[in-house]
Amino acid sequence: MMNSCIMLAVSLHTPTDLDSIIDNSDLREDGLVKDSHITILFDKVKEIPRDEVLPSISEILGDEDYLVFLEVLKDNNKFKLTDIFELSTFENGDSDYLIMRLKPNNEMYQVLSKLNSGLIKKYGTESDFITYKPHMTLAEMIPGTASKYLNNKKLEAVLKDSKVGFEDIIISYGHDEGKYDKYNITTFHAIERLFRE
Repeated sequence: MMNSCIMLAVSLHTPTDLDSIIDNSDLREDGLVKDSHITILFDKVKEIPRDEVLPSISEILGDEDYLVFLEVLKDNNKFKLTDIFELSTFENGDSDYLIMRLKPNNEMYQVLSKLNSGLIKKYGTESDFITYKPHMTLAEMIPGTASKYLNNKKLEAVLKDSKVGFEDIIISYGHDEGKYDKYNITTFHAIERLFRE
């Protein structure tokens, strides 16, 4: 079975590496995420053709908003992380996740929510989640360990001085055996990301 995941690649710039704050013994398989992203759509049963992704995004956003969205991705602007994201956690099966959840009071949240609902409708995707909560994962953790970082003063200080940039649209196709293939839909920052992976 093939699944599809359409993502927005995100660059996270922290003044200190997070592994100096997050205890290695709290981390699970994937550990700290080095190449961040925000999932726009996850379809667990379909292979969404990658040549349809940009035309679908254009159709959902409309010509003017689509061009503005692409300009944001092309741009090298970095935003103050805590202005548009907030630290949070969630549990999923046998892992906890330490995440930065996109605040609902900004334009990127509105755009990604519109894309999520439009793509769900277009592809008939069934989501495991009632509402779409765009976020980027900082770390996959052992159950019961992520919540202790919500009030960690060192982590709070680092995140307050961190910046974030929005980069490219990416799609990945997962296979039953846990492997996946990843493709750039846009390539504004693909080389830069290659060195972070």
